[in-house]
Amino acid sequence: MEIVELILAIVGLISLAVTVFRIIWVIRSPRNEWKDNVSITEISAKESEDLTDVLSDKGTVFFDPETPVFCRSVSEVRPNGCDIRKIKIRKLNEETVPKGNLKYKTIETVSSITPDQPLYMVVERGEAIAQYMIEWKIEYGEKARYFFYEDLRSGNNNRCGTFYTSGLLCKLRKILGFK
Repeated sequence: MEIVELILAIVGLISLAVTVFRIIWVIRSPRNEWKDNVSITEISAKESEDLTDVLSDKGTVFFDPETPVFCRSVSEVRPNGCDIRKIKIRKLNEETVPKGNLKYKTIETVSSITPDQPLYMVVERGEAIAQYMIEWKIEYGEKARYFFYEDLRSGNNNRCGTFYTSGLLCKLRKILGFK
């Protein structure tokens, strides 16, 4: 009987130590974790001219008619091994630019984005300030944001501009393992 009590005490101490370690790890973990839940690729201009009519057969298409023809680029937003229930498409509020406090307003919400039915964005990629952004939630309630802007430094517009934010509730869900 004493051996059973000793074993239970050791198991209890180990589980308590693991829990404390996990709490400290999650709270102090770096905010810039790499998450590969969505791939965003730009389709070249030559291909996009031929594909714009066909895109609706391949997935959901967001097209802003205000975007000038010569500024349009086609980007494919495809989840990797997951489904995205809802993506908010936001556009820059032009009135906030002179103040320096950029705000985006939701212009459309798209639901049910899957690897088989991706989202195609036919929008302008601004050179300095992103005109469009998309926002979605990932595991544990973290928010992911992708800003559509032209990467003039390297010219690679795939995966530039993705930011992740997490709050206290998100960190608690991560500690408890609630996705």
